[in-house]
Amino acid sequence: MVAFPYFTLFVSSWIYFRHYVGSITFWTLLTKYKPAITTVYGWENEQWKATLLHGLVVSLFGALQIMNAYWLSLILKVVAKAASGTIPKDERESEDEVEIEKSN
Repeated sequence: MVAFPYFTLFVSSWIYFRHYVGSITFWTLLTKYKPAITTVYGWENEQWKATLLHGLVVSLFGALQIMNAYWLSLILKVVAKAASGTIPKDERESEDEVEIEKSN
């Protein structure tokens, strides 16, 4: 059971960074970040936040959060299988083992 602590670390860090921190970031994008409404954009005027860009960033980040939620459901299915002990044994043979058996 060497892999168990690493899997636990993976699941906990996934939930923290992808969902907790990601949700805070998404909420901040929706509520705190307001695009500048102006007709003059450019670095010299310090106006680079367009409304269209804000909508695009929010849409893409929202899609990422939905995808992360789907991946979390798959990860939690693996956790449930591991907790119930119904993980099937990997019976595949590696190429090295096959070559050793053939040479004997």
